[in-house]
Amino acid sequence: MSPQMIRPVFDPECRRVFHVDRQGARAHLIALEIWNRATGRDLQGRRLIIYRCLRCGGYHVATRSATTETTTTAPPSETSASLTTEPGSPPFH
Repeated sequence: MSPQMIRPVFDPECRRVFHVDRQGARAHLIALEIWNRATGRDLQGRRLIIYRCLRCGGYHVATRSATTETTTTAPPSETSASLTTEPGSPPFH
């Protein structure tokens, strides 16, 4: 008896390909990335992601905006006199 393969199936309710597990969705995502590179398709500022669908309970591959949020910290202000030390004074303990 040969093992049956679980193939991804198009889900008409979600309008995406249904994957039973994250590993199968990851394999599909990698195949899509290779296909996009081979055919020269540009996602134009978007990237492929895997997400869990709340409607069907399966995993889907989709594109999302690839904007990266960077956190910037402001330099310490010069007005905080309580944190600065005078030359020749002992350091804080």
